[in-house]
Amino acid sequence: MPYKDPEKIKEQNRKYRQKNKEKIAEKRRKYYQENRDEIIKKSTERNKKPEVKEKKKEIQKKYYESNKEKIVAYHKKWEKE
Repeated sequence: MPYKDPEKIKEQNRKYRQKNKEKIAEKRRKYYQENRDEIIKKSTERNKKPEVKEKKKEIQKKYYESNKEKIVAYHKKWEKE
């Protein structure tokens, strides 16, 4: 009988995913290979939407602000090489 408590359901799902990690990964790879063109098409269409572009821009800006020193150091190192 399935659990009714949401926390127990999450725990059960987590344990299942850990136990069947390779099996799940293989199913995902197979599905992707069979439906690759459709997945890429939908992803491209989604990324063209203005609200998605705006959200990505916002996420990138937050990342840059929180990791500015690391990014600048990386670029300086890259320029020297």
